[in-house]
Amino acid sequence: MVSALLREWRGAVELHVTVDGELVRALAYPELTGRPEPGDRVLLNTSALALGLGTGGYALVAAVPDRLPADPSGPGHLVKARYTPLQATVLGADEQGSPYHDTLREADDLGGMPVVVADLHSALPAVLAALFAGRSAGGGAPVRAVLGTGTRGGFSGVAAGEAVNAAAVLGGRPVASLRVSAADPRERHRGVSHHSLTSYGRVALARADVVVPDLPGEFGASVAAQAAPLAARHHLVRVSIDGLEDTLRACPVRLCTMGRGLDEDLAYFLAAAAAGRHAAEMLRSGLASPGTASAGSC
Repeated sequence: MVSALLREWRGAVELHVTVDGELVRALAYPELTGRPEPGDRVLLNTSALALGLGTGGYALVAAVPDRLPADPSGPGHLVKARYTPLQATVLGADEQGSPYHDTLREADDLGGMPVVVADLHSALPAVLAALFAGRSAGGGAPVRAVLGTGTRGGFSGVAAGEAVNAAAVLGGRPVASLRVSAADPRERHRGVSHHSLTSYGRVALARADVVVPDLPGEFGASVAAQAAPLAARHHLVRVSIDGLEDTLRACPVRLCTMGRGLDEDLAYFLAAAAAGRHAAEMLRSGLASPGTASAGSC
């Protein structure tokens, strides 16, 4: 039962739902489910919440069964979650009927724009904080929510390698952000995560600037050593982290990865911010080809 509506932004409503006497924070997408109101019964998907996955701590509203939404009437013929009971039709940015169609119809390449690639959503605020602290405009940062199985290639983050390839094919400048942690309890993710080493070392065929944050001490040396084999395929760029911690602490968005905040896993956020700093430097200096980064090579 919906207890209260909380924040609301375009396309989403945050609410409190009472489940077996316990208050649960939930997220609804009104275009898919209709708009929940206090007192409504809702069908919740709590799978990711129960498993402690990185959904931001939300249950997800699957339906408002006593008040179903109207059939979609707008433009759009792209089907999301296809072949599942929850498949929905949406308007794609590039299809006819989209306000961006005319622009994208003529688009052919990214014109050398830096494209920062990271495999976790939680990297995005850190990348952008450093990017805009560099007083740059533009640049992109594709990120992924990751499924892992504990095997060498059985994780959804391999898409980070595919994003490197796509950015290069489209005339962009791939900037690979390393997933780094000094606090992850899983050995395969300590130092440089095996996700980064596999995605950039085996899946990414195009050459990228792989940003190696200049972290201090033994841990920093270990990170550099773990990243070194990637030089066989990519250009490794050492980037200073001076001032980045202050930039991250001033970030208006809460920084959290796998339940760990800035103080619990500072190295993770510094590594992501270093990628943003490098992209900002590329935009400022107009770098046009791999291998010319001014931030220092390794």
